[in-house]
Amino acid sequence: MSTLRKKPTAYVTPKYYFEEHSGVRVSERGEFLRLARDAKLKVDALTFNRIPQGGGFDALTEFRKQCVRDAMCYIIDYIAENGFTEGGAVKSFSVLDISVTEGDAGGGAAQMGIPPQARALLLQSGLACRRL
Repeated sequence: MSTLRKKPTAYVTPKYYFEEHSGVRVSERGEFLRLARDAKLKVDALTFNRIPQGGGFDALTEFRKQCVRDAMCYIIDYIAENGFTEGGAVKSFSVLDISVTEGDAGGGAAQMGIPPQARALLLQSGLACRRL
């Protein structure tokens, strides 16, 4: 009987998050793993699933790996603070007799619950471009 090593479910390790990124918003390893799975969903959506599953991350250039790892850390921090949000940008609100309406409340990444740093890193990597 052969034993298969299970691939990590995320693009970043707890060691990288806590030591390299100096993550402080996540306190437990179990919480990190849950948040990393959620962050991976967001990275995959923003990159149009261009990182093939089952080892495709290892085939990326070192620069792209670094961009994805750092983006994951920013998204993990964001989810730890705000929860897994989709389309949560406020477009208008009213207080008493005052009403404020925004034209476009962030659009794209902001509506997906992705911090601007993560979006910038993924765009820089070329993985979040609409064209190939």
